[in-house]
Amino acid sequence: MRLSLQSLHRELAAGLVTAIASLAFALTFGMVALAALGPERAEFGIRAGLIAGIVGNVVASAFAGTALPVSGPRASITLVQGAFVVGLAADPALGLDETLALSSLCVACAGVIQILFGALRFGTLVKFVPYPVVAGFMCGVALLIVFAQVPHVLGIAPSAMRTPGLDWLASLQPWTVLVSFATAGMVLVAGQHWRRVPAALVGLLGGTAFYFALRVAVPDAALGPTVATISPGLPLPTTLAGAVSVLGMPAAAKHLPALLASGAVIAIIGALDSLLGAAAIDSATETRHRANRELAAQGLGNLASALFGGVAIALSPAQAIAGWRAGGRTVATSYVSSAALLVLMLGGTRALAQLPIAVLAGIMLVVAWNLIDAWTRGVVRRIAANVRDRAAWSSAAVVALVAGVMVAVNFVVAVIAGVFLSMALFIAAMNRSLVRAVLDGTARPSRRIYGPDEEQLLATSRSRIKLIELQGALFFGSAEALSAQIESLTKTTDYIVLDMRRVTEIDATGAIVLEQLVKRQHAAGVHLALAGVSPKGRHGRALVACGTFLSHEARRWFADPDRAIEWAERRLLREVEHGSRREIPFERLVLTTGLDAGELKVLRERLRRRELDADDVLFREGERGSRLYVLARGAISIVIRGTADGDRRVVTFAPGSLFGEAAMFDGGVRSASAIAVEDAVVYSLSRSALDSLAASHPALANKLLLNLGRHLAGRLRQTTDAVRELSDSSG
Repeated sequence: MRLSLQSLHRELAAGLVTAIASLAFALTFGMVALAALGPERAEFGIRAGLIAGIVGNVVASAFAGTALPVSGPRASITLVQGAFVVGLAADPALGLDETLALSSLCVACAGVIQILFGALRFGTLVKFVPYPVVAGFMCGVALLIVFAQVPHVLGIAPSAMRTPGLDWLASLQPWTVLVSFATAGMVLVAGQHWRRVPAALVGLLGGTAFYFALRVAVPDAALGPTVATISPGLPLPTTLAGAVSVLGMPAAAKHLPALLASGAVIAIIGALDSLLGAAAIDSATETRHRANRELAAQGLGNLASALFGGVAIALSPAQAIAGWRAGGRTVATSYVSSAALLVLMLGGTRALAQLPIAVLAGIMLVVAWNLIDAWTRGVVRRIAANVRDRAAWSSAAVVALVAGVMVAVNFVVAVIAGVFLSMALFIAAMNRSLVRAVLDGTARPSRRIYGPDEEQLLATSRSRIKLIELQGALFFGSAEALSAQIESLTKTTDYIVLDMRRVTEIDATGAIVLEQLVKRQHAAGVHLALAGVSPKGRHGRALVACGTFLSHEARRWFADPDRAIEWAERRLLREVEHGSRREIPFERLVLTTGLDAGELKVLRERLRRRELDADDVLFREGERGSRLYVLARGAISIVIRGTADGDRRVVTFAPGSLFGEAAMFDGGVRSASAIAVEDAVVYSLSRSALDSLAASHPALANKLLLNLGRHLAGRLRQTTDAVRELSDSSG
């Protein structure tokens, strides 16, 4: 990419800011990785950290899949490498050269594994790691950092703190504690108030100045040591082939299993750390990373770092975002950062040697605090605000388990334990009731409007219908619990409708349990229907794919709960031998109530009788309305056609119902179509016929209007009662 002079100046400035932000991390993490070699050999750790920030970063940036790649030592992987070096340093049969060679081989092993991760496209699998496990890992790393820095903060030798008892408290250095906490305070304040200035740099410079000011003001104060002197010079490649030959030594060969295991852990943690960091960079820069390429780039960077004797690296979002905010927009920012560290390594070793260990420890305390991400802190706030938040407690349990096991045992055991606990909590959550609500037919009648006689019969029978709304996944962890809960309702129920519309998934176990439940209920005389299920729908296809409900006779499937409840209501009516196929006599229609023989004769002359076959259209949406209708036989559905989901039923009228009065009175157009769903007989009264009756037979016209008002009032009362009972049941 060609850069203009202005862009080049911006990239140079951003690179210097990035280098400054990376310096404290490179120094501190390098020392942590090789701390087991002893304080007298701190030079090796400092040099290894700088090499990682120079060589490893340049190679990783050259192949990176991120908009602004900056790589370097990271707390998560440095501690794993440091734990491996502890085992090597404890072996008296290994010398310094062998220990450093095996440490480099461990980093190289991690690099090779990460390259394989990228080649095998494992980058996409990271999204399947439960986030509470990742958060627990970061909290565990934070605790390990704190524990590692406690001796430096207190001014006590780490070996002294490992002795039994609390005798080491006698050698605690209060002035050292003051320097560390003052440095940490500077970093926190700078991070909150001076976002454009690297907070770590403020702490490094301010803490160092405070350290030397105290040395002048209080000459006798114990302030802790400074960084060891390192010899200047170019980083030169070590011979990995010679390092491999070290494994031929019996003393070194026995560490091969630990080397491979540590390399694998560094590779996995580094991959997770890098990809999570890439996501953070994407969010800050509004770009999109390439996960598999980034994994391969980090692997190549680790190989290069190992070749030159550096520690392990991973993508570092903190330094990358600092460079972005300073104006960096290309990989040139990363190259400038490495070049600045190289210059410092060649000519600034005396200045590096003056950095106090207590200051670096204070910076690392803030690093540990910042590793506890916003999500984890949000979980803690949710628990504090609502101690009954079950989801927050579950997440907190996973975080605590992973962090605790990581500190007490190791990372691998911690991740395994966290994943298993996450699975167990998920299954337990899914095993909780799928039932969202249970309503009876009184609270949730169908949208079929029945005549007075049928409505009176259903008023006392609808309680035998239960609508059970489900929500969640119907799978092996929840199916049996649902089956048991449904069977507990069958003592007072003849018809059960399962509303499946909010079921998110059905696995083989859930499908089999559901089919067995339907068969058991049928054998017990209880009719069970599934709503929101159709042969071509996703639930219907899933059930058939699992080898269930293959018989069409077993499929009591309905497109929605309304049609399923209507099916149950009509079966109830047939049980009392009051089906809809018999035509209601003219004198028993809702419009003719209270009329004498003479009035019936006059009205019959004004009404028009019409017979309809199933699927005949009585009137269409958009037509001007001039008649009201009374249904004497069959059923008429009011349908809105051409919706996104196809024809949508508004309501179905049963014999004895009256409809169409609104358009007749206001002279407007029909808002929906009326279609016969079965053979039907209707009587209609036109507006002109009603006006004629009002003029010639006013008493009869008044009776008709009174009957119409009573019918509409009864329909409104029924709707109001249903809404009230529905509200009570959901509350």
